[in-house]
Amino acid sequence: MSRFLPLMLYFGVVSCSGVTPPDHLTQRRAEHSHPHQLIRDFQQMIEAVQSGQAEASSELLKSYMVSEEEFKTLFGKPVSDTAWPTYKAEVLEPALAESGPAMNERIKAGLTQVEVKRVSSIRPRATTAGDILMLDTLKVPVEMYTVRLRKDDEQLGFRINGFFYADGRWRCLMKAYNHLPNDERRP
Repeated sequence: MSRFLPLMLYFGVVSCSGVTPPDHLTQRRAEHSHPHQLIRDFQQMIEAVQSGQAEASSELLKSYMVSEEEFKTLFGKPVSDTAWPTYKAEVLEPALAESGPAMNERIKAGLTQVEVKRVSSIRPRATTAGDILMLDTLKVPVEMYTVRLRKDDEQLGFRINGFFYADGRWRCLMKAYNHLPNDERRP
């Protein structure tokens, strides 16, 4: 056996030395469906706004807005029948009109670090009561995320909630919890 030991060691070293294991995390993060896509999107928006393309923030945020059909699919009847009209009037339409300039102000104020966290009942530090209410009310279960823009040296910042991926694109249900049926858990 001792005469085969050097040979076994040689082939063991040769067979392992040139092999690099696949980087599955990097591969997964590159997929459009991975939450890292939100970081890439927001970083591109920040760079565009900083280079003078003020409309970039409006365009990005518009691309995330849910349609009436998507809202109704997610929440089902009767929730969507009562929630959609007020959500559209009080959140969606003002957000479409005002979100770009508001986002640009925050970027100019230095909120340029992008953080994405999954929210759920088992992640209490990243999850608000509104997040839980939305997740509990959905008829179609989704993984939900929050995006926070903050300064380099700060933990708090500007939070946009309700991001989820479905049917090939990212969407956002920002502040939908304010328009769900009366619930004692509503923030």
